[in-house]
Amino acid sequence: MPVSIRKLTGRIGAVVEGVDLTAPPAESTLTALRDALDEHKALVFDHVGLDNSGQERVARWFGELTTAHPNVAAADGTTNVLAVDNRVTVAGEVPVGVDGRRSEQLVGDASHYTSVPAVAA
Repeated sequence: MPVSIRKLTGRIGAVVEGVDLTAPPAESTLTALRDALDEHKALVFDHVGLDNSGQERVARWFGELTTAHPNVAAADGTTNVLAVDNRVTVAGEVPVGVDGRRSEQLVGDASHYTSVPAVAA
């Protein structure tokens, strides 16, 4: 199956199909993926089934890796994968949104990991 890149929203994101993430990619595939990332800013690969080392391997297709997070430990056995979970924070808390209710969003920074303080009226 040839590489397919489909725009996901009007502003950001694309769905990628036709790429075997478990096999070494052809140079033409790498070029298509890098160009798509430049254009769409985020790529979605459905049903990837990669473990942490597989995620690191595929991430290297796009360039040199950095540490997972400056203040949060990487996932066990890796230095480049950050465990992301909206159910429990790294501090063992349930994440909350700005309205004080449970957050259902996954975000890329740590700003939502603290509880929102009560506001005095």
